[in-house]
Amino acid sequence: MLTNIVDGWILNPSIKYLPYRSIAMLLGQLEPLRRAHNYREQIWVIPDDLRNAIPARGQVNRQIRVTENSVLWGATFYKFTVEGGHFLGVTAPTLLSLQITDDATGCQFGSEFINAQCLYPRPDVSPTGITLLSGSTPCLLTQPRLFVKPGLISVEIANLDTAVAYCQLCLYFSEPCELVDRGSQCA
Repeated sequence: MLTNIVDGWILNPSIKYLPYRSIAMLLGQLEPLRRAHNYREQIWVIPDDLRNAIPARGQVNRQIRVTENSVLWGATFYKFTVEGGHFLGVTAPTLLSLQITDDATGCQFGSEFINAQCLYPRPDVSPTGITLLSGSTPCLLTQPRLFVKPGLISVEIANLDTAVAYCQLCLYFSEPCELVDRGSQCA
């Protein structure tokens, strides 16, 4: 008999586990990864330094080296408001788009650039207007992407605005790790 796993997905009170709803179906696809003892989480942040702004009508290109049999399962995209060199808060990433390409196969995650707002985890707001969550739960992909061969992933973030943009994209991977003993510790 399988035991229940207590993790951040189960403890999140905002998730409503209704049958045949998208979040329950997406979590069902992640069940093998949640139960695997030889996978660990790897989060890639682009750009890695928040102070690196994307210039107006500019673009940032970055390559990520992934290990064999890594799975991309979620992402978040944040835009930050800045005044006088001080970061004030997080907003929806308007006028930003991105493209993710598997360099080994040449497959892109979309036929065109993806609107960054699709990866913005909107916080829950009560009827009185009070924010209930910080919005840190990753947006789950409709289908986790398996990278069978080790290689590179190219990420392009484009700023379509006439002003500089301070933003960060977080890509959530599960990557295999080498088992040290029969336990679930990774090397």
